[in-house]
Amino acid sequence: IENAIIAIAITAWPPYARIARAHLVEVLREARRRTNLGQVAELSRTRFAHDLISRTDQGALGGKGRSIAFLYRSLSETSLPANSALPVNLPKSVIVTTDLYDDFLDSNDLRKFAAETLDDRQVAERFIAAPLPARLTEDLEFLIDRLEGPLAVRSSSLLEDSLHQPFAGVYSTFMIPNQDPDHGRRMEDLATAIRLLYASTFSRHARSYLNSTGHLIEEEKMAVIIQPVIGRRYGRRFYPTFSGVAQSYNFYPIGPQRPRDGIIHVALGLGRMVVDGGLALRFSPRHPRVLPQFATPKAFLDRSQRTFYALDLDAPCCRPGDDPFTNLGEYDLAVAEEDGVLSRVASVYSASDRVFREDLGLPGPRVVSFANILKHDAIPLAETLRAVLKVAEEGTGGPVEIEFACEMGEWGAPRRGERAGPELTLLQMRPFGARQLKSKLPTRRFAPGQVLCRSTRALGHGLDQTVHDLIYVRPDAWRPAANRGIAAEVDELARLARAEDRPFVLIGPGRWGTADESLGIPVRWGQIAGARVIVEASPEGYDIEPSQGTHFFQNMTALEVGYLTLPPGADAETGAEGNRLDWAWLDRQPALRETEHLRLLRFDRPLTVVLDGRKGVGVIVKPGHE
Repeated sequence: IENAIIAIAITAWPPYARIARAHLVEVLREARRRTNLGQVAELSRTRFAHDLISRTDQGALGGKGRSIAFLYRSLSETSLPANSALPVNLPKSVIVTTDLYDDFLDSNDLRKFAAETLDDRQVAERFIAAPLPARLTEDLEFLIDRLEGPLAVRSSSLLEDSLHQPFAGVYSTFMIPNQDPDHGRRMEDLATAIRLLYASTFSRHARSYLNSTGHLIEEEKMAVIIQPVIGRRYGRRFYPTFSGVAQSYNFYPIGPQRPRDGIIHVALGLGRMVVDGGLALRFSPRHPRVLPQFATPKAFLDRSQRTFYALDLDAPCCRPGDDPFTNLGEYDLAVAEEDGVLSRVASVYSASDRVFREDLGLPGPRVVSFANILKHDAIPLAETLRAVLKVAEEGTGGPVEIEFACEMGEWGAPRRGERAGPELTLLQMRPFGARQLKSKLPTRRFAPGQVLCRSTRALGHGLDQTVHDLIYVRPDAWRPAANRGIAAEVDELARLARAEDRPFVLIGPGRWGTADESLGIPVRWGQIAGARVIVEASPEGYDIEPSQGTHFFQNMTALEVGYLTLPPGADAETGAEGNRLDWAWLDRQPALRETEHLRLLRFDRPLTVVLDGRKGVGVIVKPGHE
């Protein structure tokens, strides 16, 4: 107020009027910014440039919207480490609230049609043909010219990212280029993306997940978040330097790592590589220089990231029936090197002396090692993420998972409207399903011949004797090239079990739920909803890291699905450290149904599943040995 009075007084002297006016405007802007800090403002034409997060109406924000609002408030009230080398921000966000979803359904008479129609494409086409509410259209017309560059249109349903059923990855995110000079085409892309998110509420995938959580489709409503995509343009490609997922709880600590230290998964480019279970680098924020999964050069060369995802600005988007990721291109690392991005996160392997060097001017295989960041501290990534996780965990009262993107920017002068240096952007947060361990389990002993499967790397806690069905991938018929076809076969047999409300055990190689079919079976969660226990058991030589750090894994832990992993090649005779799986016994059992690669077994007496979360040990006992 003092500054404002002084500025007004000075305007009495014309020579100072211009300076005083500018000073007064800046003072008022700063006052407004501080007043609104941490607040979700109503969408305003006059204040839009100054509001970081705004909402279109008075309806619900949805799960992701709530998490973004929580992060905004928490970060505004907390002092993170004062390290200017890596500022932490949130993207400018506009939340289309759930009341507009209700208006859209009711004004177009879509609610009954969508609830009764099981054909996803038919629902999508009907929704795309329906007009959006007039007040939403007016808001979008305003936004499309003020949000520059590619836009991410994210789902934010009521049940998404909740404490008990996070719905991670059930709904899609659409990325629109937003670069066409024709305002109408850009507007139509944005409107279509919102309509498709509304339609996805009624998809078969979402219905399956709702059924597995005991919710009705009538309980679900969809809000939508519109945000700029984090990154930079390189020709027709747009992507950040790297993206990732930070978790405050580590289910698979190795070496010096501890569960409460948390775990970070990072990958060059867009975050689909991480959240869909692709090859990403994993490190503990407390021990960022220790990478146990890459203990040897061969392990690093075999298991490190080989490709990356970027938004293809020239590809069409938002068409019914298309994969939501149809305009995300997958590119070789050589493309990132041409773009000048790879040098920030990669090393070169020198075969002559068997070492990695952070100099892409040298010949040799390129490896995404993040050595410049984790080893040479180019930016304080581990320290910053550890502080962010602590703030979020204290606010929610339990473990959390945060998706982020980092744009390293230019080392020299910034481009117009961009920062010169690196910036960490938090995209969304969800509670992470760390198990609440119930009372101590009584000791149980089983003879080796009674045990179907035993794992010393298991998740879950408790005793279950209600599972009579088991679906497994036949080792003799499996080949990595068949993984995509196997996903369809799993869907077929799982539907048989679900139709009779029969939970089942699911056994197969590699990572269940990965988007990279070279790493495992690329099923979506809705295809296996009903699984009570999931086992990852691979043949010798197919050494794949477990499914941690993915949307699929998040749903599995939150729904308390038992999860067991076995070392490659483990069977009833050769399992090391007590890890075993009696494949021969499975093959001898009569099958209720068989496909080219799968068998569905049904037992008169139940399998007994015992999971001890304190020790990380899980056992599945053959029927008749309760």
